[in-house]
Amino acid sequence: MQTIKFTENKSERLDKFLTHKAGQYSRTQWQRAVKKGFVLVNDKTVTVHHKLNIGDEISILQEPQNKEFNLPKMDIEIVYECADYVVVNKPSGITVHPDTNYHDNTLIQQLLKKYPEIQNIDPASDRPGIVQRLDKNVSGLMVVARHKKMFDFLKQQLSEHKVYKEYTALVHGNFHNNHGKIEANIERSKKSGKMLVKRTEQTGKKSITEYFVTKQYNYFTLLKIIIKTGRTHQIRTIMRSLDHPIVGDPIYNKKNVKAKIDISRPFLHASGLKFINLENKIVEYNQKLPSSLQSILDSMKSKNDTGKIIIISGTTASGKTTVVQKFLEQTKLPFVKIVTSTTRKKRKGETDGIDYNFLTKKEFEKQIKEKKFLEWAQVHNNYYGTPLSSVQEELNKGNNVILIIDVQGALAVKEKLPEAILIFIKLENFEQIKERIIKRHNGIPKDLDTRLQSAKKELEVANLYNYQIINHENKIDNTVAELNDAINREIL
Repeated sequence: MQTIKFTENKSERLDKFLTHKAGQYSRTQWQRAVKKGFVLVNDKTVTVHHKLNIGDEISILQEPQNKEFNLPKMDIEIVYECADYVVVNKPSGITVHPDTNYHDNTLIQQLLKKYPEIQNIDPASDRPGIVQRLDKNVSGLMVVARHKKMFDFLKQQLSEHKVYKEYTALVHGNFHNNHGKIEANIERSKKSGKMLVKRTEQTGKKSITEYFVTKQYNYFTLLKIIIKTGRTHQIRTIMRSLDHPIVGDPIYNKKNVKAKIDISRPFLHASGLKFINLENKIVEYNQKLPSSLQSILDSMKSKNDTGKIIIISGTTASGKTTVVQKFLEQTKLPFVKIVTSTTRKKRKGETDGIDYNFLTKKEFEKQIKEKKFLEWAQVHNNYYGTPLSSVQEELNKGNNVILIIDVQGALAVKEKLPEAILIFIKLENFEQIKERIIKRHNGIPKDLDTRLQSAKKELEVANLYNYQIINHENKIDNTVAELNDAINREIL
């Protein structure tokens, strides 16, 4: 146990005193030690805010447990420097100041080596000069004061919402409105530790967030976001509350988001900063996206581009229609299923215009002559065809279309449109095909052998498809997941 006598004439907060007098630990670490009862004042437990007076005796029963991790050394880009402040471009992967997890190589520690005078702003602080923070894996512009006068001036501007802070973010989903302003309260959940969005009349701290749509992509939107306040995780939690979480955010995400991007950090970058300097002039700084984020945008497909054709095919009774329907029910992506036209009789539970466009043989043959089908074929004495106008209309809108068609028609479309993506759905074994055909017809149909021979021929061309997916018995969710992964690889 270590005992220290407080001999200063001026009272001081316990946590600040411990930080610069009792060992090489951060202020946050000492606060945790005090809260756990490891630090006593005059043999009594106290709060971290306790003010020490001359003669007080501080007993340290146990020093903070050093569970810190070392951050990799990163070069900090100085965007601008003057006698009053520095503006830096913080890279992703570095914390702003020491905390209980990270102590070495933080942003402020590296700045102190170059600008040691910053420590004079508050000798007891482990974050001197810091008036704003960015999360560890968020990059972009930050201003750090170099002396007390500038520090206080910046803090005042922040409290009066006079500091302009602009962010660039890529979020899931598309927006109907190109602009929005959200005023909501934010507070930390006592259960999960995450920040929660509350209505303004509820508990929490007020936040103001404004967004502007910069560009719409397929399934994603690039936003310019301006925040008037600086609450913890403000942008991340607000975007999640709008059902548009930040791409790559491991905390404020949504489980039902289907479109994925290979990214190891939140797509959030502080791209603009504007404030008033001590000469009473407005100064402005801007920073482009890091190359790792820009390369993601460069590879993405604009929403206004022509869509893609996804062809789902397979053997008879493979369950392809059921799999696609399940996929469409679960996905949040804007796919359009093209309704096939057919001359076969409507089955129980089917709806004209939704399941199929049911036509007479005479009407179908008329449309063949008028070249109204992208493809058509005669299968088991019935005609099947894909309406050309429906496909063209959706593609021109920038939508991706899904066609559920037979093998013969699928290969015909691929020949006309080589860019089409072919996905073949099949069962685990040939015996299952037979069982499903019998079950579908409530008995053995007269043309069973013909259907089975057709299935064998269809399986022989499966290797011509881009993907083959097995529809496992009683595991349709697994099949849908495989279909989703294949489609995402091609669309994104």
